[in-house]
Amino acid sequence: TLLGDVLAARPALRDRVEIVTKCGIGSFGTSFPHYDSGKPSITASVEESLKRLRTDRVDVLLIHRPSMLMDADEVADAFGELRESGKVLHFGVSNFTPSQFELLSSRLDFPLATNEVRFSVLHHDMCHDGTLDQCQRLRVSPMAWGPLHGGRVLTAESEQAGRVRAEL
Repeated sequence: TLLGDVLAARPALRDRVEIVTKCGIGSFGTSFPHYDSGKPSITASVEESLKRLRTDRVDVLLIHRPSMLMDADEVADAFGELRESGKVLHFGVSNFTPSQFELLSSRLDFPLATNEVRFSVLHHDMCHDGTLDQCQRLRVSPMAWGPLHGGRVLTAESEQAGRVRAEL
């Protein structure tokens, strides 16, 4: 990867860069993408990220999306081993509901660092479903993905998009 090339050429930059990556979604040897939050998948994903980025650690690892088949104990075991080995410093989730966040948190000896949520000027469900309330209660900083709704805030023909463009 480009970042891996830069860090290899200028190792002093590594401490000035925060690397956040994800695991848990991919083809995993099949012809179609699917979710896999099993320990082997999480570990393999981190190893691949370290190799591609040519670094010894990831600052934050997120489970990309919750899986209906997620085993919170298995995820916690993987996170614990990766943390103990120093390969990952902090962990978080992406698109987890408050109850999914609580479930995984209940199995960890350390707090989750973030919940990356879809939050844009055209999509703000997390303001009403308890996700942001939970982040505030737990003092967890949420990460927003798609703040400009994938650019559609500038192109969508909906009444809502028109109102937002006018306000902006």
